[in-house]
Amino acid sequence: MKLSTYIEHPDQINQLKKYKFDSIIFDLPICSIRSFKPFNWTVESVEQLKGLNFNQLILNLDGIYSDSELAIIKNELKSSKITDYIDGFRIQDPGLISWVKTNFKSKSIELNPETGMQNSVGIEAIIKKNINKFTFNHETEAAVIKGIAAKYKDVQFEIYAQGPILIQYSRRRFLANLYDHNDSTPLIFESEDPELKGRHFTFLDTKFGHFMFAHFHRCLAEYKSKLLNFTNISYLIDARGQSHNYLTTSLHIYTHIFKLEEAKILELINTLKDESQKPQKPGFYLSNNTDYDWRDEQRSNINPVGRILSSQKNDSILLEFFIDIPTDSLIECTNPDQTTGLLNIKQLMDKEFEEVKIIKPFTIYILKDWQKGIQTKGLLYLKDS
Repeated sequence: MKLSTYIEHPDQINQLKKYKFDSIIFDLPICSIRSFKPFNWTVESVEQLKGLNFNQLILNLDGIYSDSELAIIKNELKSSKITDYIDGFRIQDPGLISWVKTNFKSKSIELNPETGMQNSVGIEAIIKKNINKFTFNHETEAAVIKGIAAKYKDVQFEIYAQGPILIQYSRRRFLANLYDHNDSTPLIFESEDPELKGRHFTFLDTKFGHFMFAHFHRCLAEYKSKLLNFTNISYLIDARGQSHNYLTTSLHIYTHIFKLEEAKILELINTLKDESQKPQKPGFYLSNNTDYDWRDEQRSNINPVGRILSSQKNDSILLEFFIDIPTDSLIECTNPDQTTGLLNIKQLMDKEFEEVKIIKPFTIYILKDWQKGIQTKGLLYLKDS
């Protein structure tokens, strides 16, 4: 099994020694935009990484930089001699492909776009820029991944398997002026969604800007049957900002994923959940309703069948379903405040205010008569399911 991971500090070297890696990626404060624990690597500290088993030693260059910032990064990298020890750069901005090729001709390029490039047309356009490695967006469809990996045999590919999901990034520092802290260290805190209790988002503020992470972590450990389709693709583990045990547990799971029993995998996933204080989910997918399943997993074995789009007192209720539902079904609504209410859908109408005889998935329907106990963003379940 091929793994890639980030290293934050030389103290983690012993944790990584018993594993083989495709890429070891490290951050430098001058160019890595989202380091939770910035460490100013020197030639001597980078030299220590040679004791690890890896194919590529990579420097993270994951920002959207200005021309002046790129000039500073280039000068500092060349003067520090750190580039003599690395095999390549990991970038997020496709424009840096040309910059790396111009200024560091012998170095490989790993592109991790994080957002966008979910279709084969976009991915192929980037691959044709002669990059060495491509990390698939965490929302890219399995069929696209499989097709691209089969077509481009000379390119290395990677799937983001474990870690936080970045959902917002801004160059503006929204938090820096609100707190009295040392500007040389990141500002990190958790905040609960006031509307949907139980969702705790992580916020990070560095000199490069503002970052917001999802209320859950990306975790593919429960889906080893699907991962069997991608045994030649490396798995990226991002444990930056997490505990020692989180990193060790993640490495153990994905190294032995096809040998571990299901019960053991679930036990280790629970360890990741406890260590991070975050649910462990595959991502934002309609297929498993992750987009809507925000509650505290009290009903984790029951999938919602729909959701309330709008419910205002003395007004119509707008709703949609995720699957086919008989119009005589008994529906229970679980609201954001954890209260519940029964929903009578016998008087369901379409957008033309015509009676509905067949309910189709992902179609907006109307209940003209408002019903008490039904709230906007409530999730719908078949009663007694």
